[in-house]
Amino acid sequence: MKKTGTLLIIIFAFINIVNAQNVIITGNAKTYAGDELVWKTYSDQITFTEKQLGICKVNNNGDFKFSINIKR
Repeated sequence: MKKTGTLLIIIFAFINIVNAQNVIITGNAKTYAGDELVWKTYSDQITFTEKQLGICKVNNNGDFKFSINIKR
């Protein structure tokens, strides 16, 4: 019985690790060349409180790349 409980804990921990993903967003926005793009989400869907996820710089050609770790 003890081995079964330990096995279930290991499997559950592995599933949580597997679900965490690194997301990369790339693109080209010539209109925003030289600017910064701010990535946000809502931390509260009722009051629409914003939470900043990160910032990326758009180069002179308009290319940008943003990387974030998603836990869900």
